[in-house]
Amino acid sequence: MDPTRPPGIHVLQVFLESAMMQHRDDYLDIPVDTTAIVGDVLLALELLKSADETSGLVRLAVKTDIAQRPIYNFEVRMVALVGTDEGSKNNMTIQEFLDGPGVPLLYPFVREAVAGLTLRGRFGPVWLSLVNVASVRAQADIKEMEQKGDAATRKRSGRKASSTVKP
Repeated sequence: MDPTRPPGIHVLQVFLESAMMQHRDDYLDIPVDTTAIVGDVLLALELLKSADETSGLVRLAVKTDIAQRPIYNFEVRMVALVGTDEGSKNNMTIQEFLDGPGVPLLYPFVREAVAGLTLRGRFGPVWLSLVNVASVRAQADIKEMEQKGDAATRKRSGRKASSTVKP
């Protein structure tokens, strides 16, 4: 890759795929000035590329753990669709984009969606902590190795991983 040239990858769309937020059952018994603590949050990642490697998808989901009895229970999924420039020699492949800036590109959108949903709750917004993307990617690499035999038969190739973050 030539660092002096643009990557040749375009973000086609970033959108909220799904969102759910609810208070825990006893929320009316909790003082209104309680800080919105949700405990650990599960982060799930899915990276897919088309068979012709001209487009890709980054799906990032965050979800609270109900067993920890968080003030809010939420699950948010965001998707980014990306593609290569047609008719030009790209400086970066779709796979390189997915392995590199794909997840850091999408995570701020997920954080904002969680904050926006929880802002409307009784106890104020939850801002997710920054995440170690390299760690999440490493887990995706491990899962890819475990599923390598299955991946050859799939139309799209991709990876999934999950991790835990603290808000």
